[in-house]
Amino acid sequence: MAGIPVRDLPREQSSQAGHPQPEWQDASDLLEGNNINIEDNYTSQSDAHKKKIRDGFLALQSQESVDKLCRFDDDNKGSVDCFAVNSVQGYWNVRGFYDCPWTCLVSSLDGKWKKGEGVTKMWLTKVAPIAWPLVVGFSLLNNHFAPVMVWIVYGLSLLYLLYLYALWLKHVTIDGGWATWWKDTTVERTYPGGVRYFSIDYWSMVCLFYLWLFLDPSHHNDWHLFATHATLVLFPAAPQILVAAQCTLSSNENSLWLGLVYIAAALIWTILWMPSQKSWLNGARPEGTSGNHYGPSYKGRMGLACHNPNCKFMTLSIMVVGAPYFFMFGAWLELVLIHESWWCVIPFIPMAFMAAYIVVRHIGLAVLLMMAAAKLSAGYGTLDRTVFDTYDICTWTFWGQ
Repeated sequence: MAGIPVRDLPREQSSQAGHPQPEWQDASDLLEGNNINIEDNYTSQSDAHKKKIRDGFLALQSQESVDKLCRFDDDNKGSVDCFAVNSVQGYWNVRGFYDCPWTCLVSSLDGKWKKGEGVTKMWLTKVAPIAWPLVVGFSLLNNHFAPVMVWIVYGLSLLYLLYLYALWLKHVTIDGGWATWWKDTTVERTYPGGVRYFSIDYWSMVCLFYLWLFLDPSHHNDWHLFATHATLVLFPAAPQILVAAQCTLSSNENSLWLGLVYIAAALIWTILWMPSQKSWLNGARPEGTSGNHYGPSYKGRMGLACHNPNCKFMTLSIMVVGAPYFFMFGAWLELVLIHESWWCVIPFIPMAFMAAYIVVRHIGLAVLLMMAAAKLSAGYGTLDRTVFDTYDICTWTFWGQ
């Protein structure tokens, strides 16, 4: 089913909802055989082939089948889970830290999958021609003409993120969603699944904020300021990292050790993410590899992490926060390139472009790399970077300036 976005498949239920199981036990027998042309879009198939594909897909969706297919490689090798609910599929996994051949394999397969899905081509031909002019426009408005227009966009993004937070709070409190919160955000209910992929990325945002709150010295000399920033613990991770990023980019304090901590955290979270990505790739079967080929598609990926309110909140937060931060970093980069010595910033531009490219896939990694670039390059030029904090968001306290 390569290239068949999950959203294009009929929204039917598995046998657990009362539908009879097909007579075969392994759905791959159906999908891989019978000369079914599974390379085309589902909607282009004949009715007979649609039925075979649909029945084969539904056969995969019993929880028993999902548990088996989504289990991490080699019987959860490297898993360090503490909760029984994660003992079957796995969630926290450290294999990437010590098994270098496996880590390289995942990176290679991920590259093949992205190539097969045309992800890089899509960014270069469809996203970049729109995104980069927007970034340039926002940079000029923020730094030279009308910063209020840019901050209105930030404000609207923040309001939407808080709206998502309010919906989630209602779900976990009034609707009783707290009872299934951990299972909803760590256990796949479909194959292929996107729950673990997105929730681990969300935890990287949580980690980023607390690294900034407790390790960045810029607010440690004023307990009023630190206490004000500490109130952000009452809010979700997406607004938190917007503030952390804004204040880091607006700081004149150079910190080699903190920059290296941010880079290390980015690498750690990428490695922690790899097992869930490998589970996805096991179903995608990039060109030149063996295995099942059930058709995980880049187009349908987000929908697989939005089938319950708990994980939907995490997933939408990740997707929404990427845009304002991308504009924020672009405006900051334009400012420092104009007003600081080129050698202070130029070495970090490749890091910035890499982070911009992957911002939709790994928001935590992207923001950590950009914050690292800011801490490592601060203090070498003549620019007072606090001017980037146009409305003194980072120095405001409940007790006044």
